[in-house]
Amino acid sequence: GMAAMAGLWKNVEINGETRRCVVIITTAAEGPAAAAHHRMPVSVPPEGWSAWLRDGDLVTFDGCAERWG
Repeated sequence: GMAAMAGLWKNVEINGETRRCVVIITTAAEGPAAAAHHRMPVSVPPEGWSAWLRDGDLVTFDGCAERWG
């Protein structure tokens, strides 16, 4: 199946050039992921994609994102 990680992006002008800056939202690692690193990505399940991707609206993690793992 398909997986989506929660993230944010913004176009930023750096030295006269527009660049897209991206950040992946993380949470404290749990389960097997904790053995590799103390953080892990927050996943967005398919039923939360439209809420997460809605342009211009602020959304909360409640109901549209979950821990990856």
